[in-house]
Amino acid sequence: MQGSKAKDWLEDQQSRLLPCSYFMITFTVPKEFRPFIRSHPKECYRAIFDAARLSLIKLAKDPRFIGSGEIGMTGVLHTKVFSTLCVSRCDWQPPDQGSEVS
Repeated sequence: MQGSKAKDWLEDQQSRLLPCSYFMITFTVPKEFRPFIRSHPKECYRAIFDAARLSLIKLAKDPRFIGSGEIGMTGVLHTKVFSTLCVSRCDWQPPDQGSEVS
């Protein structure tokens, strides 16, 4: 029975995938910045998200990488706060825009 539920769950998740190839890119904040982020979360989370987004846009414009100047992407800011630990990261999923893998 459990195997059937797992299979159904997996099929449901796969049906939600984008109909194209894409990448997962993660930007993680160094632990040395965690105390500052905990004391200024709104400003820091916005800065983390914007820095990651602007980095990907810059790479998209560079002819050594994509060179198109435009890139579509979805970004998610993850935050976990434990009693003494604050972990922040941005995950981005830009589509594969014709890169060749050798």
